[in-house]
Amino acid sequence: MIGKKISEVNELIKGKRNITVQWDILLSIVFDHPEQKWLKFQNDFDYKEAKIQMSDKIKEAQSKKKKIKGREVFEDF
Repeated sequence: MIGKKISEVNELIKGKRNITVQWDILLSIVFDHPEQKWLKFQNDFDYKEAKIQMSDKIKEAQSKKKKIKGREVFEDF
């Protein structure tokens, strides 16, 4: 129906393939969903994954931010 191999769809379902603009358009047609719905799901997933991977850097930046209250943020940049 969408011109993709079964293996490609399988990879998408298993999370081995990311949603792209092209996939979003095709899935939106097949499931009668608004365009960009699937991209938003992918973006939310990517954002959460990045926060998990960056947790140490986030804590470090938050700690440094607390220490420089009252000073110009870019002063020590």
